[in-house]
Amino acid sequence: MVTTAQEKEIIDQVIQMRTANKKKWAYLIYDTIEEKLSMNMSYESIAKWLSEEGLVISINALKNLIWYHQKRLEKLEQKKKNLNLGKQTPMKRPLYKNEENKSLLDDKSDENLEDLNLRLQRGADQLKKKNLGFDGFDDL
Repeated sequence: MVTTAQEKEIIDQVIQMRTANKKKWAYLIYDTIEEKLSMNMSYESIAKWLSEEGLVISINALKNLIWYHQKRLEKLEQKKKNLNLGKQTPMKRPLYKNEENKSLLDDKSDENLEDLNLRLQRGADQLKKKNLGFDGFDDL
């Protein structure tokens, strides 16, 4: 299998980090392994390829590394979805009670309008009665 210069550089960095007992070396190698997995390579062939490049890793350790990072990525994606859900505007609940109240208010408003019209009519009649006394003074 052909190894690119970038892959060789990453593998060299991983070897240096592993010898220095740094725990973050798996993050570096995971992207390279993920590309190989997307090409449907088996764990055995990936482990063999890494050992040919100087990074000796067992098949079980490779499986655990891949499994751990896939779970980690799933958790991060889930958190991202949850954050995006929190940013969305919440939908308003249906206003069933308000609609019922509106219909009751509309019925009452019709009654109120009728009452108001009757009161206005009575007031106009009363004004006409009061003004009848002044009709005799029109000739002045």
